[in-house]
Amino acid sequence: MAKGPKSLFMGSQWWHCPNKKKLNYIYLTFSVDVLDSKKQEVLNLFKEFVVLFAAVYGEITHSEALKRQHVTGTPDLRLPGVFWCNYYSNEYLALMNCREQMESSDWWKKENMEEGTITFLSEDPGELVEPNSLEENARKHFGEEVFLAKERI
Repeated sequence: MAKGPKSLFMGSQWWHCPNKKKLNYIYLTFSVDVLDSKKQEVLNLFKEFVVLFAAVYGEITHSEALKRQHVTGTPDLRLPGVFWCNYYSNEYLALMNCREQMESSDWWKKENMEEGTITFLSEDPGELVEPNSLEENARKHFGEEVFLAKERI
């Protein structure tokens, strides 16, 4: 899907879990050409969604980086990965007990928001299409234990 130069695919998943925080997903899939030509608009939309839906976590990434870092589990148990753009709510950083690692990481850019923090690994998301040291260094900095699905206490 979304293979054409102007393609857009939207989807959502809504879960009803009475005993846990709801893990609801909204995702937009579009071509690299669209991201390259409308990067600032995509970032503005991402920030608006984060605030509007009181997000706990979010990312903007290329499908190859997503496949490369995929591990079964849900964001309430582990960090899904470290991608080109990452949003961590204050609540999520406390749950994952990784605020110190996020704050001390050498991000290309970091934007603090009242609700949390947005981080970027590089200026250009295209730099992360191929496996590279930016993702690996960020994962090592956080520590592999936060990427393993396990019960949180």
